[in-house]
Amino acid sequence: YTANTKFTADAIIRIGCPADRIAVVPESADLKRFPYADRRLAPTDGVRILTVARLVEVKGIEYGSRAVAQLAPRYPALRYQVVGDGPLRRPLEDLARRLNVADRVEFLGGQPYDRVVELFARAHVFLLPGVPTSEGEVEAQGLVLVEAQAAGLPVVASRVGGIPETVLEGESAFLVPPRDVAALAERLGCLIEHPERWSAMGRAGRTYVEQHYDTEKVNDRIVGIYEGLLRTP
Repeated sequence: YTANTKFTADAIIRIGCPADRIAVVPESADLKRFPYADRRLAPTDGVRILTVARLVEVKGIEYGSRAVAQLAPRYPALRYQVVGDGPLRRPLEDLARRLNVADRVEFLGGQPYDRVVELFARAHVFLLPGVPTSEGEVEAQGLVLVEAQAAGLPVVASRVGGIPETVLEGESAFLVPPRDVAALAERLGCLIEHPERWSAMGRAGRTYVEQHYDTEKVNDRIVGIYEGLLRTP
């Protein structure tokens, strides 16, 4: 059996899967599709925060919007773009209006893959404020975090599920407790105030995904697992 993170592996062990028959093999990304670029803030730029996610509870987009609303009075040029669609789109758009940030929080809906890659390249910070749902669903890995780090984006995300395994906390990413709007705003504000940190975080993230999440390397691991099974009597 394969699991995308140790978090997932532990979960299936708890429901009876033999621990000695599990290999942790993460979801991977074609890193050639996400060219690395140092993040710098031009004098005329406002900081652009990006989320790519289905608009469902587990992604925690509500809390990203609330954090941006806290930051908006201090940073008039701040923008938050959300790529993706789902059943919560209209409630989230309504929330942005109630928070008076409908001009700052832009819901772009589903986008073609090439357009998503372009938005990664244009953003300054990636945000994934995931939460555990009332049914117990959590983010098992977060492939978009791999893609964001590949592109050189510093990350702010929730310390939940498999997310801590997918980033380098304190190096490529800041992690905060789920649903903690104040902590999200504080970490985002820190990155807004210190753009000189972006490049080092981006380089750390790119190196991390090259080592652990490159599709070619992960595919080699999968082939190795099959070859090992074929050799087993």
